[in-house]
Amino acid sequence: DLCVATIGIDAAEPVEWSLTPNPAHGSATVQCEVGMTSVELLTVKGERIMLRDMAGEQNCTLDLSGLAKGIYIVQVTTAQGTAARKLAVE
Repeated sequence: DLCVATIGIDAAEPVEWSLTPNPAHGSATVQCEVGMTSVELLTVKGERIMLRDMAGEQNCTLDLSGLAKGIYIVQVTTAQGTAARKLAVE
């Protein structure tokens, strides 16, 4: 559960990216200033729900329609590194 251990640490993120809307209903969009390698959606326990191979794309829409309300982790990986943020699904 390495990703869970790093959440909340106030370190500089390796890339600039946005996650909107947050809280989300039905879908959320990830936008990154550089091409992404992958986007993952995890539970707060670190269990992977979704993995998208991004092949250098800078935008990704996550379908959240089948998820229970709660807090999830969105993890973005680029050539510069990996960054994670909390996402509230309502």
